[in-house]
Amino acid sequence: MFFKTLDVRNILLFLTLASFPACHALAHEADLQNSKDHIFSTGEKIHITVLNEDDLTQNYEIDDAGMILMPLLGKVHVAGLRPSKIEMFLTKYLQDGYILNPVISVRSTSETPLQIRSFYILGEVKNPGRYTIPEDNLNLLNAVALAGGFTYRANKEEFEIMRNKGKQKHHTKNNPPKATLLSGDIIIVKERFF
Repeated sequence: MFFKTLDVRNILLFLTLASFPACHALAHEADLQNSKDHIFSTGEKIHITVLNEDDLTQNYEIDDAGMILMPLLGKVHVAGLRPSKIEMFLTKYLQDGYILNPVISVRSTSETPLQIRSFYILGEVKNPGRYTIPEDNLNLLNAVALAGGFTYRANKEEFEIMRNKGKQKHHTKNNPPKATLLSGDIIIVKERFF
């Protein structure tokens, strides 16, 4: 009886240990999928590799305007884009007189988890608080809808967006707000005056 129990324990131990590499491979595959679906935002760090071009292969930080500063190309807008879209744009730009058939890879080097992209909405909305930005980009009216809509006191013609540095005011009189939200944005819906 002792040998049968020992054999079963050894088999269970072996199966448990053998499953760890498979779990790690699945987690790595999930990380790769998340990085392909990731949408870059301001303040994030990005690594761009251009094969055989050491001057262009660097870490960059996305500034408050959503831009990075690259040698040869100057300022390039990357906020709100997925890695594949950035790779496509950079390939096109570099082929225009700089590099013949560039091979480009883009990935996030930020320590923030890729899945967490959120904003805050405060003021005259029914459910103020923190919300996650979905896979596709989000504008101001979509954000208000996520927060349950306006209260009866809301000024529906003026929004304020606070970003990492500075404020942006959006007036919507006869012009629906189309500003794309970025991770970390704080939206303030003000009270209207009667």
